Amino acid sequence: DSDGEEADDFDANEMDGNLLEIQQELEGSEEENSCDDDAEDELNFKKKSEVGDFFVKIMEKTTEIDDKDQTRAPFVATNAIDDEDNILARVENLAAMIKDSFVTGDWGEEDAEKLLQEDDELHGDFEDLEKGFDDEIDEEENEVSGDEEADDDAMEVEESQEDEKTKKQKIWDKKQKLKEAFNQEYDDKGDPTAGFFEEWKKETEAIAARNKSEFSDLPDDLRINYEGYRAGMYLRLEFENFPAEFLENHEIKYPMIVGGLLPSEQQRSTVQMRIKRHRWFPRPVLKSRDPIIVSLGWRRFQTMPLYYMQDHNMRQRFLKYTPEHMHCWATALAPVAPQGTGFLAVQKMANGQPGFRICATGTVLHQDHSAKVVKKLKLIGYPMKIYKNTAFVKDMFTSQVEAAKFEGAQVRSVSGIRGIIKKSLRKPEGVVRITFEDRVQYSDIIFCKTWVNLAIPSMYLPVTNLLQGDAQKSDWQGLKTAGEIRKEREIKLKQRSDSLYKPVQRKKRMFHKLTVPKELKKDLPFKTKMKNQQKQIAGVNKATRVPVLREEKDKKVANLFNILGAAQNERKEKRKADSKARTEKYKALIQKQQLKRQRQNKDLKKKIYSNLQKEVSK
Repeated sequence: DSDGEEADDFDANEMDGNLLEIQQELEGSEEENSCDDDAEDELNFKKKSEVGDFFVKIMEKTTEIDDKDQTRAPFVATNAIDDEDNILARVENLAAMIKDSFVTGDWGEEDAEKLLQEDDELHGDFEDLEKGFDDEIDEEENEVSGDEEADDDAMEVEESQEDEKTKKQKIWDKKQKLKEAFNQEYDDKGDPTAGFFEEWKKETEAIAARNKSEFSDLPDDLRINYEGYRAGMYLRLEFENFPAEFLENHEIKYPMIVGGLLPSEQQRSTVQMRIKRHRWFPRPVLKSRDPIIVSLGWRRFQTMPLYYMQDHNMRQRFLKYTPEHMHCWATALAPVAPQGTGFLAVQKMANGQPGFRICATGTVLHQDHSAKVVKKLKLIGYPMKIYKNTAFVKDMFTSQVEAAKFEGAQVRSVSGIRGIIKKSLRKPEGVVRITFEDRVQYSDIIFCKTWVNLAIPSMYLPVTNLLQGDAQKSDWQGLKTAGEIRKEREIKLKQRSDSLYKPVQRKKRMFHKLTVPKELKKDLPFKTKMKNQQKQIAGVNKATRVPVLREEKDKKVANLFNILGAAQNERKEKRKADSKARTEKYKALIQKQQLKRQRQNKDLKKKIYSNLQKEVSK
C-alpha cells in the first residue's frame, strides 16, 4: 500500500510539472494552440523520457532546442505515437509553416509577382514591334470596341502613377536628407577645426547676447567695469615719452594701429628662425651678415642674420649663402616673439625698386642665448723632423699656448696617414709632436680639421620711417651692405694673395746613383752586364787623335763632291717650293668650285620649295 501511495504521489507531481511546461509551450507556439491532440502526444512522450526527478534523457534536451528554434522541425517519435492521422496533421502543419520560406511562397511587399504587376500598371504591357501588317489591321478593327475599356484602364493607370509619384517623392526626400547628413559629416571630417570654430562662435554669440541683455540697463561707466570696452566704442589714449617728430611729420593717409606687448616680448634676445628665400626675389641667394629689414609681429627692425644648417649630430654649421630652393636656419638679435610667429624680410624699403621686394619669409623657432654657430677651420703644418712614426710639425700653430689646446686632436697627412697630437714643445714656438700610424715623408702636408665658434652680430636697428617727412617715409635707409658701399665709392675688392692661382713650382729631386754589388754582377746575363766603355767627353780626346793630311787630288775630289751636293740640295728646295705653289693653287680652285656648287644647290632648293609652297596653297 505504501508503495502504491508513493507511486500515486510521484505521478501527481510529475503531472503538475508537465502541465506547466505544456502551458508555456502552448503560449509560445501557434502549432500547439491549434492542436490539442499534439499537446497530449507531447505529454505522453515526455512522460516516457523522464525517469524520476533527477534524471532526464538526452531526448528531452533535443526537443527543447527544437521548440526554441522554429526553423527546425520537432522530433517525432514514431514508436511513441500509434495514430497515423496525428503524424499526417503534424507534417501538414510543418509544410504550411515553411511554405513562404521558398521562392514560390508569399513574400509580401517584396514578392516578385506583385512588383512585376505594379510595373505593368505603371509602364504598360510589353509591345512587340515586330508584328506584321495583319496585327495592325486587327487592332484597328478592335479599336472601337475597346474604347470604354481603355478609358477605365487609363483612369486606373493615372491613379497608380499618382501613387507611384508620391512614393518616389518620399524616397527622393529621404535620399536628399541622407545626402545632406553625409555631406555635413564629410565636411566636418575634412576640416577638423570647422566644428570647433562653429561651437566657439555660438558660445561667444551666446555670451555677448547674455551680457547685452544683462547690462543693457546699466550706464556706460559701470558697464565698462564689468565687461570692459566693447567693440565699436571710441577711446582716447594718452602716451608718455612720445617722440615729437611723430606728431610733426604725421600724415592722415597713414592709419595707425595701436597694440600692446606682453612683458616677455619687450626684451631682445638671440632668436632662431627657419627661413627661405622667396622664389620671386631676383637674386638667387642671400648672404650671411647682410642687413635685412624684418617685419615680425608689431616690430619692424633691421638686423644681420647668420645662416646655418643643422647636421644629424645637432651641429649648427655656418652657411655663407642660403640654399636656392630649400629652407635653412638663421640666428639674429631680435625681439622675443612666440614660437611659430611668421615674418617676412626685405632688403630695401624704397618703392622704386625693380622686381619683387620681399626677399625671404619664415617662422620663429625658439630663443636661445647660448646658440653656437660653428665654421670649419683647417690648420696646415709641415714636418720638421721625422723619427720613425713620430714627427715634429711646424707652422701649424703660432704659440705654445695655442698648441696646448689641441693636444689629443686627430690629424691626417696628404697621403692619408692618420695621427694624434701628443705634446707641444717650448722651443721653437708652435711646434708639436705628432705620432702617426706609419712613417711620413718630409714632402707630406699635415692637416688638422677643427670647428670654430662664430660671434652673432649684435646689430638691432628699429625702423623709424614714421618719424621722417612724407617724402622720406617710403625711402627709409638703414645699414648698407659692404657691396653697396664699394659700388658707391668705386672701391675695388682686395684679393687675397693666397686665393690667387699661381704657377706650380716643384723642387727638382736628386736621386742617388744606382750601385750594383759585384756578386750580383757576376750572376747577370751578358746583355745586362755593365760594359767598360770610355766616355766621350768633348775636348778631352782631341789631343790623342791622329790628324789626316790630304793630297791635292783628294782635295779636288772632296771639293767637287761638296759642289754637287750643294747643287742637288738647291734643286730639291726649288722642286719643293714649286710643289707647294701648285698645291695651294689647286686648293683655291677646289674651294672656288665648292662655293659655286653650294650656290647652285641653294638656288635649286629655293625653286623647289617655292613650287611646293604654291602647290600647297592651291
